[in-house]
Amino acid sequence: MKTVYFKCTFKADIVLNSKTSTEGKNSPLDYIPGNVFLGIVAKKYKDYGDNVFDVFHSGKVRFNDATLLINGKESYKIPFSYFNPKGDDNNIYVHHKISEDLFKELREKGIQLKQKRNGYINEDGNYLDIVSVYHQKSAYDKTTRKSKDSQMFGYNAIKRGTEFLFSIDFDKDIDENLKEQIVKDLIGNKFIGKSKTAQYGKVFIEKSKTAQYGKVFIEKSSFDFESLSHQENGEEIILYAKSNLAFIDKNGMPTAQPSVENLGFKSGKILWNKSQIRTRRYTPYNGARKTFDYERMIIEKGSVFVLETNNSFDVNLLKDGVGIYKNEGFGQVLINPSFLMDLNPKFNPNPEALEGRSVEIYGFDGKEDKDLIKWVTFKKKEELERYELLKEVNKFLTVAHFNKLKEPSLSQWGQIRSISSSHKNTDRKNLYQKLFDEAPEREEDKGFLVHGSSKDKWKTSIHLLLGKYDASNELKVADFYELLSIEVMRKIKANIKEDK
Repeated sequence: MKTVYFKCTFKADIVLNSKTSTEGKNSPLDYIPGNVFLGIVAKKYKDYGDNVFDVFHSGKVRFNDATLLINGKESYKIPFSYFNPKGDDNNIYVHHKISEDLFKELREKGIQLKQKRNGYINEDGNYLDIVSVYHQKSAYDKTTRKSKDSQMFGYNAIKRGTEFLFSIDFDKDIDENLKEQIVKDLIGNKFIGKSKTAQYGKVFIEKSKTAQYGKVFIEKSSFDFESLSHQENGEEIILYAKSNLAFIDKNGMPTAQPSVENLGFKSGKILWNKSQIRTRRYTPYNGARKTFDYERMIIEKGSVFVLETNNSFDVNLLKDGVGIYKNEGFGQVLINPSFLMDLNPKFNPNPEALEGRSVEIYGFDGKEDKDLIKWVTFKKKEELERYELLKEVNKFLTVAHFNKLKEPSLSQWGQIRSISSSHKNTDRKNLYQKLFDEAPEREEDKGFLVHGSSKDKWKTSIHLLLGKYDASNELKVADFYELLSIEVMRKIKANIKEDK
């Protein structure tokens, strides 16, 4: 099998919905499905003559999903086996690696784990979530030349400048001329997603010029496909869904509970108590026939199966993918990937991974706009400084600290935010006087945290804030308190919502 890699760059915002319905809530996709690229090539369906079955229906040509490029490297959907304590997004636990004793210890400490469902990771230990923008719109009435009543709608779109990587797999009996024809029909400026006739949908597709892409985690795993033949009896195998999976049972019906045979193993059992899968139903639309196909039940990418095998499996089946719809990129799996082999994997948030390429900025006269460049450069510096400060806040906001800082009410934290915001450009001593100063004789002149009813509410946590004030003169302490108050309020609200 030969694999050809492509890069897809968004030239406009792209709308990719998880459902074809136009009413009600419709969650956006954070990847480009393989059938989008199949559809681009299928516009030249008649040009393929006798080869149409091999290209579009046989599975000999597989149009794989496009996933986010992070610093120029392939990324993987965050596994659904990743859990983190409420209020602590930086500490990750892998579900099937948590022992009964550790579960008991976490419960005794009052630590609740919640599943991570969004974002992507890559081999360099970078973590990133897709950035989307929301646009509210209204239908247009041509007769009255104004917006239609009760016809409001909105789109969540992935931002322009985002880069994705995808590949096409060719079986060995697909000749070179046919491969070249498929590649030729795919590359260039194309339109994908919804609302392509408006401002959305333009992308540029090109062949990848680097060789750093590939199934890197298989190479770094405890077992690759070849070493699986030496798997010992009773030893667990971790199966990670790199793409969406779809299966049918022995009666030919769609199923979300595949058997070990569906997953490519001749015998053994799936340990459902250790596995973490998510399912979804959707009805694909066929543009050529202008109608909907049958509803599909799929297991979403990022799902994790834990299996106990007895040394019987089909290596070639695992290599070629499992299940059905493989021509649309379904069925790709990784075996024992390195990011699922440790109890506490570490990943770093990456703020610059989604930055667009360098852009030349010109004014209306065609000359370089130096004032605008200065402003953009300043805003970039400001955002990076804010990101570094946010890292400092997250580092400070441990579970132990949060358990103390959540005791004051939301209104108390709102006051901290207001005071900090109004003192960001003043001497830090002024901020101290407003928050901590106990020297004034009059009670109303004392700092907010040390007078009146506030004093009792902050008595268990004031030392944490004061310690951060005294720690370093270099720290922009007002900015730090402002971001800290925002994060604490966000976590308190999230806990209230989850407890309902």
